[in-house]
Amino acid sequence: MDPFDRAQALELEMREALIAEQRALAPWGKPATHCVDCGNEIPLERQQAAPGLRCTHCQSAIERRGGSR
Repeated sequence: MDPFDRAQALELEMREALIAEQRALAPWGKPATHCVDCGNEIPLERQQAAPGLRCTHCQSAIERRGGSR
């Protein structure tokens, strides 16, 4: 395995760990249908993939600022 393969494997492992961590923090029950920050509808695919309270746009903005709010 070359350095690029190891880096890619490490990135995948870290991404899966972060997704699992966020899923563990997500509220139980029915996922939110509208973002708590902007009020826009959260697409069904996102509700199923990452149940939470924010749309992809707002969650990405929070992550860029370095927080989980």
